[in-house]
Amino acid sequence: MADPGQFKNTRRGNKRGRDCLSALTRSVALASVLVAAVYGQEPPPQPAPVTLASGAVLGFETPTGWVVTGPAAGFTTSLSTNRTQGSAALALVNPPNSLQLFSIPVASSASALAGLGEQGSIFQLDLMVPMQDSEEVKSSIEGFVSSPSRHLKRIALAKLSLSACKPGAYTTLRFPISDAIRSALGGANYNDLAFEFDITSPDHVSGSYIFDNLRVHSVSAPSTTGTTPPGYGGSVEVDFHGNAPISQSFALGPVQIPEGFHLKSGAATGTRVDLELGLDGIASVKCEYGPDAADTSHASYIVDSCTNGFEPGDLVNANWTNMVIAGATTAMILQAQLAKAPVGDLLGRGVLPPMPTFWGNSDTCIPPPSTFPSGARGAAKPVNVSSSCSQQLAEANQIVSNYFKRVNSSDQTVTSPSWVVAPVPEFAKRHGDAKPKQNVAPRALDGANALPFDDSGDLNPGGTFDAYWRLNGNLTPTAYAGTDRDTTHFEANLTAHGVVFGDDVDVVDMRAVADTDSGETTPQYMATKSSGTLQVYVFGSEIYSDTVDPSTGFTYDKTWSQDFDLPPIDFWIFSLTAGASVNAELSAQASAALQGADLSVTPSASLSAHVKGGVNIVVASGDVDASVDLVKVSTPLRAQAKWAVNTTPNICALTLGGSLRGDLTVSSGGGNVKLNASFGPCPFCYTDSETLVSWGALASTTVNLFNASPETPFFGLPASMCGFPVNVSIGAPIQGATLSAGLPVTMQGIAAPTDPNTRSTSTYTWTFTPANPTDTVTVNSGANTANPVVTFGPPHSGSKASWIIKMTAKVTSDGFTRVTETGSATPVAITVQQLPRSASVTELVGASDGTIVTPDATGLVTIPVPQYYTAQGLVSGASGKLNTTFTLATCADGTATCTNPVTPTALTTTSPASTTPSVALPALTTYTYYKLTIATTANGNPFASSSVIVYAPILF
Repeated sequence: MADPGQFKNTRRGNKRGRDCLSALTRSVALASVLVAAVYGQEPPPQPAPVTLASGAVLGFETPTGWVVTGPAAGFTTSLSTNRTQGSAALALVNPPNSLQLFSIPVASSASALAGLGEQGSIFQLDLMVPMQDSEEVKSSIEGFVSSPSRHLKRIALAKLSLSACKPGAYTTLRFPISDAIRSALGGANYNDLAFEFDITSPDHVSGSYIFDNLRVHSVSAPSTTGTTPPGYGGSVEVDFHGNAPISQSFALGPVQIPEGFHLKSGAATGTRVDLELGLDGIASVKCEYGPDAADTSHASYIVDSCTNGFEPGDLVNANWTNMVIAGATTAMILQAQLAKAPVGDLLGRGVLPPMPTFWGNSDTCIPPPSTFPSGARGAAKPVNVSSSCSQQLAEANQIVSNYFKRVNSSDQTVTSPSWVVAPVPEFAKRHGDAKPKQNVAPRALDGANALPFDDSGDLNPGGTFDAYWRLNGNLTPTAYAGTDRDTTHFEANLTAHGVVFGDDVDVVDMRAVADTDSGETTPQYMATKSSGTLQVYVFGSEIYSDTVDPSTGFTYDKTWSQDFDLPPIDFWIFSLTAGASVNAELSAQASAALQGADLSVTPSASLSAHVKGGVNIVVASGDVDASVDLVKVSTPLRAQAKWAVNTTPNICALTLGGSLRGDLTVSSGGGNVKLNASFGPCPFCYTDSETLVSWGALASTTVNLFNASPETPFFGLPASMCGFPVNVSIGAPIQGATLSAGLPVTMQGIAAPTDPNTRSTSTYTWTFTPANPTDTVTVNSGANTANPVVTFGPPHSGSKASWIIKMTAKVTSDGFTRVTETGSATPVAITVQQLPRSASVTELVGASDGTIVTPDATGLVTIPVPQYYTAQGLVSGASGKLNTTFTLATCADGTATCTNPVTPTALTTTSPASTTPSVALPALTTYTYYKLTIATTANGNPFASSSVIVYAPILF
């Protein structure tokens, strides 16, 4: 922003200036002593001098570093924040027609004086002139230097006209350094160098002169290494979407007002771009840009107007910008590079034509499909060209060439010696990091399918310079049903490509394959075998291919280095030869036998691009020879597939153990290629600099690509290989037991492998054979289980009957192949007898967990678990229509003898007409004896009754 004092002058302002002048006189009085000593003047007596840092003086950071004199009072000096460096500049407000500005002495160690002794060096001063100065007002400035210790006394530098300076904006003034000054000061030590600047104007001046950044500018002869001097080149990167404004701050420096903008997405029709540039968030210049009618793609804007007389190409001091696309849609994208310090720290108008803000697309180059998508298989064309890549390169070439032709033919040519350095264009930068991308979804190794892997990475997708890689392959274990045969197949392919000037170069392809076959012993014999191959291709040519025998084991490690040049290409004014270089290595270790494969493969590739050449026009000179490390990629792979024949019944399978693991280590050394063309006799020449490649370094990083282990690792063997012995027996009833007719009884069958560690399941078949065919038996439940419940009928002849119980069982293992063994138990002979006439309580069954409690020999039932119970009754020897009831009475004597029960309570009987009635008991009191009585009638007549004593020590 311009200092407000330079645009407006009032009487009040003049009075304020006079008031400030007296204060200023006091503040600069100390400096006057030193200045007078240098220039031979006779100052009035003053206090002792104060020393200031030379950088603060030359940077105009403090008014005490300079003394201003003039023929009349009424002007003031002050610090202004409208600066070109540091934090302040020195403003001379309402100056007279002529004035002198004197510095206090500075030392040779000042960084702003670096390069003073070099050939072609000059003094530069940033100056903002008042609005009244114009071509009609012939103002001028003359510079002088003095250094008594170096025998220099008020040596003139040059007298420069200020008529070409733009009012309200800084212009960098350039004062040549004579050989005499250079000889006296170059390389010498001193601390008394002082500067004087005299400004004269034939007319009254109203406004302000603002001074900043007095320094030496020197440019050595252009380097052949592609480097540019520090402080040259740069950009303010603007990237925004839609119509949301973007404001950003950046380091203070010269920024060129652009001539136009280019959309990355969308159409400019019906919209406009507003640009503000300024200091500390305050705009110094505002420009509007409308659609460029000459652009048939409707993607460009051209300047319509700028405030305060600013024009495209002006170099203004700025550290802040604000931009917006007025009327934009959300789909619109604008990416721009505002040129920063394109000619170093020069400011002003007419220095050089406005640089483009768009130097070509950076992401439209799509290489053709890889020659070896699944690994090298034969000689191939090493270089492939796509139209998209050719178009992207041609676009950038055209923009660069057109601009520097404009610089060379323009009357705005930079005064020699100097440089013109364009921003690093987006197409020259690396935009990716080669992080792996999975092209197939990972899955677990199950032995029935291949375990594939396919990963890839790209360091600069769509770029004219690029490097990308791909790793794919699979591990495939296969078991053959009904045999003990298994096979494994492993293959891994690594391909690495470079894109150089848009040409896709197939740099390196590596392939490793290994197969194993265990052979077969069941049901027939087949011999074991294994095989493997290693192949390496560089630039499409096979440089290694060999067959290996994994069964004997092998270790392999070999490296290759090779260069490949592309055909020459013209870019800008250069004729360039580019190409790719590779350092490749393949390490492999493997062993394989009956049990399967164990392989470790590490393919590695290091890619770099090289560019060399020179200018192809007579009026310029320059050459380039640079190499850029694009990418180094290493992919250690470990594939294990170990088979084992396991005939134990729990397994009965081929078991697969092992894993497939892949890692990636990727890095980039970075580098850059800069094209420098020098015009005119050096060192009094200027040099155009364009960055072709700026490949940012990428620190080495290692990531895991995949890590799979067996999830379902069993493949069944023939059942005949996994037989096992079993034990089959009848545990209950025992041999010779006597059972009661009509009373349910539980059988107990035992069937299990002899080895207790063998997991299995069993099914049972029971047969019951009576001696008298008319006798009957009923299976109540669990017919095919180990514990069927059966009830034998009453003997049809006499009071006893003989029976034979037999049981067979099938025992099946839980292995991957389920093997079934059959066994028969030793038959058991039992006797079934008729029960006497009775009605009795046989047991109490817990309602919650099925606990069964039976009366002891005295008829006492002691409840062990606190829960509700059901009493089970049994009626035997009765005929006709039955009816059973249950009653419960508390024993008043509190003993098991229950000599004095209270009046009994009738309970609700379940199935009273059956021979197995039951009743649900109510909640019983703790530590209390109860008398439970069952009574049955047959055809209405009393049949039988009995009682048990129930004791509940821990119930409720």
